[in-house]
Amino acid sequence: RGLRLLLVSGGLLVLCGGLLTYASTRDADPYQAALEVLNKDSTLTGRTLIWERASDVVEARPVLGVGADGFWRPGVGTARQIKSLVVADDDSAAFAFHNAYFEVVVHIGHIGLVVFLLVMGWALHRLIRHWWHRQRAIDGFFVIMAALILCRALTESELFVNMSMSMIVLWTGVFLALRGDEPARSGARKG
Repeated sequence: RGLRLLLVSGGLLVLCGGLLTYASTRDADPYQAALEVLNKDSTLTGRTLIWERASDVVEARPVLGVGADGFWRPGVGTARQIKSLVVADDDSAAFAFHNAYFEVVVHIGHIGLVVFLLVMGWALHRLIRHWWHRQRAIDGFFVIMAALILCRALTESELFVNMSMSMIVLWTGVFLALRGDEPARSGARKG
């Protein structure tokens, strides 16, 4: 069971490794080529500019960050400058770094990033472990959704939006995996 998925994953891994090797040995920029094919600009609609500024903020306060919800307030000068790079009206809408990892590091520093990565790694581990033991289609769905959500976190900050549907799906999968493992544990204790 699951051999097809393993073969497809292995094939994708070999393909990605080959592309990375090609890009590092030749004078080629696959990133730029992909953006040109998709008709996107190289700053990802201003995101890379925002990420450079986020790096500057992180360098200033790397360990604990600026404090939870302490950055995107209307009165913070750096936040207003970053927001004005992309949004014309400076005080109208909520804004984010468009990268969950930068969002964490800026707000709660590298300590917060370690905690965040541990929690997300634990959640992904539970989903993969549950799928590996059960091999049901719904378990595979939750693993794929978790992988997509974590990849999307590189260009969006939706991990921290209240009642985000993708996060509800992710944690529903994790809690179902925990619940699915419970009878096996309680049965082992009785015997």
